[in-house]
Order: sequence, then structure tokens, then C-alpha cells
Amino acid sequence: LHMVQTLLQFIRESRATQDEFITPALWLVTQNVHDVSLTVPVNLSHSAIWGMGRVIQTEHPELQCQLLDVSTSASDGWADELSHHFQKNEELLENQQVIRDGERFVGRLVKVEVSDESIPAFISTGTVVITGGLSGIGYRLCEDLVEQGVMSIALVQRSEPTAEHILQFKEWGSQGCVVKAFSCDVGRHDHLLLTLESIITQLGDIKSVFHCAGRIDDAVLMNQTAESIESVFNAKVRGAWNLHQVSVSLSLKLNHFVLFSSVSSIVGSGGQLNYAAANSFIDALAHYRSQADLPALSLNWGLWSDVGMGLEVLDNVEKRGIRSIEPKLGLKALSLLLAEEKRSAQVVVAPFNFAQMRQLFVEYPVY
Repeated sequence: LHMVQTLLQFIRESRATQDEFITPALWLVTQNVHDVSLTVPVNLSHSAIWGMGRVIQTEHPELQCQLLDVSTSASDGWADELSHHFQKNEELLENQQVIRDGERFVGRLVKVEVSDESIPAFISTGTVVITGGLSGIGYRLCEDLVEQGVMSIALVQRSEPTAEHILQFKEWGSQGCVVKAFSCDVGRHDHLLLTLESIITQLGDIKSVFHCAGRIDDAVLMNQTAESIESVFNAKVRGAWNLHQVSVSLSLKLNHFVLFSSVSSIVGSGGQLNYAAANSFIDALAHYRSQADLPALSLNWGLWSDVGMGLEVLDNVEKRGIRSIEPKLGLKALSLLLAEEKRSAQVVVAPFNFAQMRQLFVEYPVY
């Protein structure tokens, strides 16, 4: 982040003093972020760079930012592979590429065909854990699961439940569903471990996890700070990683491990560098778990129409060809995806206006 901010400041100062200043191109090179071969473990430590890079491409097209994922390390011919790519790059006009054994891959959004003849009810013989469960999409998900007949739900959030929450929990209890709230900072491993152990003691085995916790702290790239990055990464990145680690250490036999990500990590929403980067990590974590034969699904949601974070930027997002999601349709899509026996580790869920998107992504298509 600081490197790019310094580069942009240098460009501004140079343009002010030099008549023929040539803007340098920015290349962001990572290693093994994308599991093209399905044989090499996903490199989580580099994954956030892709979300950050996509926002740079949106906010600062003058940098001609290129994202490149290679498979070799510096000691194994990384420089040679990169040099070869530079020489061949003019043959393929793409700004996001993956190189594996000399072969290049590019990303595209591909429509997923899902049968909706009958949507089976969510089946969980154990407890469902929802982080960020007392508000926004997490609470809406809880309401839906109660309606579907789930018997035990644990809502995990830093804040305490309100009097209104407690009254609703009693109402659900009378319907046969036990819902309890647990105060916890999911960004702290020790807090989460104790909380999940307490949930198991009070509610029984945990069978499903939905990571809905998160926050936004939007700012353009030049106004992003270490604090704005940290404020978003705590719940999103640390929370997701801690859920993975603790679920493994407790040997939880999970049916579902669902990460609520955002379309911002795919299309690079301007003003959301920290949020896109954090969600890019979540996407990679789903592939990381999938490689280890652990249940995982990362959902890159568009903005929900009347619930969740970022409603104040809804108009701006829709101008980019991504319409809002009605909560009922979003929950229906979730049920359909969870019912699929064979599913991808990552799915984008958003009502796209492809004609509008085509005008915005002319040079570098996304589908």
C-alpha cells in the first residue's frame, strides 16, 4: 500500500515539473495464489494482493497495473519465468494472468447452472454457528434457518444482544429452535476457541459455520492507512483464518463452512481497497480448505438491497452494472448452492447487467 501511495505521489510531483514525464507501469507479482493445477497449496499470504490490485486497476488506470501469478520461487527461476512473460505479453492483452509451466491462464466469470426445481430445506443435525449473527445479513440468515426448521443456532458477535433480540430468541424457543448469542472477537484466536468450546458445551456439536462478520472502512487508495486496513482485516481475515484453525484443532465434523465474501474482490470496487483485499483472502481460504478436502464455499455477494454493509454506496455499485440482491433471492441462492452435491469452492452471487458491464470492461473483459 505504502509503495503504491509513494509511487502515485512521485508521479504527481514529476508531472508538475516535467513536460514529457512517462508514467511507469505497475506490476504486482504473486506466487501460487490461484489453484490452476489443483496440486500446489494455495499461497494465502499473497492472496490479498489480488483484491488490492483489482482496486488499483479501477482507481488508477494510468498505472496500467498488471496482476501476475507465477508458480516458481525466486530461487527456482522466478526471474526467468517473469522475463519470458514480459517478452510475450503483447500477444495477449490481459491485465490479470496466471502462468503455470509456461502456459498462461486468464480469469472469466462463468454462469453456474443450478437446478431450482425444488429447494430442499437446510438440514443440520447439529448446531449452526453464524458470526456477525446479531445484525445485517447474519441475522437475516438466522431468521431464514429458523423458518427452515434448524433446531440449534449460535450467533457470534462482539456486541451483546439487545432486549429485542432476547425477546425474539424466546419466541423462536417456543417454536422449537434454541438460539443463543455469544459475545466474541473472532479476530482473537483465544476468544474464538473458548467461545466455540462453550457453544459445544451448551448446544452440542457444531455442524455448520457461516462467517458473516465484517465491517467496511471505505476510502480512496491515497487515503487508506494501516488503521483502515486493520479495521477491516480483523473480522474478515483473522476471523476467517481463526475459524479455520479452531475448527481443525477441535476436530469439528462440519457439513458446511461458508464464507460471506464480496464481489468487490472480483471487480475491484473503487474506494474499497481494504475490503477487496480482505475478501480476496477469504476467497483463497475457501480454495485452500477445498484442497485439503475440507468443506468450503466462498460467496462473492453483491450488495443486498435493504440489509448489510455498504448500502450508502449502492447507487455507485449499480452504475458499474451490478444490481442489488433482494434478501429473499439471496437466501434462495444460498439454499440452492448448499444443496449442490458438487460445487465450486467460490461462487459469485450478483444480478449482473452485462450490457452495462461490457461498456466498463472494454479493454480487459471479466466474462
